[in-house]
Amino acid sequence: MYKVVILIAICFAACHAAPGGVFCGETPKNLFRCLTAPLLVSDEATTKCRSTSGQCERINCLFRESKWWSGDAVDKVKFATFLNEYGKKNPQWVPTIEHAKTACLGETLKPQGTDLNCPTFDITHCVYVSFIRFASASSWSTADDCSNAREFARSCPVCPTDCYATAIPIGSCNACYYGPTSS
Repeated sequence: MYKVVILIAICFAACHAAPGGVFCGETPKNLFRCLTAPLLVSDEATTKCRSTSGQCERINCLFRESKWWSGDAVDKVKFATFLNEYGKKNPQWVPTIEHAKTACLGETLKPQGTDLNCPTFDITHCVYVSFIRFASASSWSTADDCSNAREFARSCPVCPTDCYATAIPIGSCNACYYGPTSS
């Protein structure tokens, strides 16, 4: 019995560790504190949409309040224009922004999480992942308590939090794959 427990523990560790021994799983809570990215959404929009029920509706609200919404869909041209303006104000983020525009604002973007019909979530998560994956080294804090977040960003897939709910089978979230990193 003891050998079975040891074998299970070894298998669990091997399945959840990225190359180099980094534990992959939920995104570290300190990741955005360690990644010194300016906010994309205004505090005013965030406050106004906070009470909206449901994650998809909350993100739709943020897109409407930020004027990235037209009719009943995301206005990708307006969102791309916003990202370009963001890049002008934050030039160190231009390569990351260019990657995000290419990867996230194309014709089709597969569902990124557990909600299969929420394009705003898909775009938001894709941009979030791009900011984490393609941030320059100078965009990361060098504080000791940020080393785990930096290693996670370099080595692990970035999955929506909902993907870790007990009702979701392991490996079933569309965004939970190891994408390309900047090296």
